[in-house]
Amino acid sequence: MSNVNIAFGKRIKSIRVSKHISQEKTAELCGLHPTYIGQIERGEKSPTLESIYKLAIGLGVSPQDFFENIDNSGDDFASKIYNEILSLPEEQKKKLYKIIVEIIHL
Repeated sequence: MSNVNIAFGKRIKSIRVSKHISQEKTAELCGLHPTYIGQIERGEKSPTLESIYKLAIGLGVSPQDFFENIDNSGDDFASKIYNEILSLPEEQKKKLYKIIVEIIHL
């Protein structure tokens, strides 16, 4: 498994989880097999451009969203925080944002 595939798979999973969508539902929305979704998320498979496009349409994002911070393997502290925040429900993201803004302006 390449680091790029692993980072890409983590990004797909992070987006999926943040939208509270199961792998099975993601597969249905994207027209892909649930096993394939799992393999992509684990970095075991490198998706084709067509599959990337289907994932973007199904998850309601731009294909470029999958590649944000992809050059980073996710091992640094900032990436870990970023990925944790992405997996939060929208309401919690908004609350966290307000807290961070308050801390910055202390």
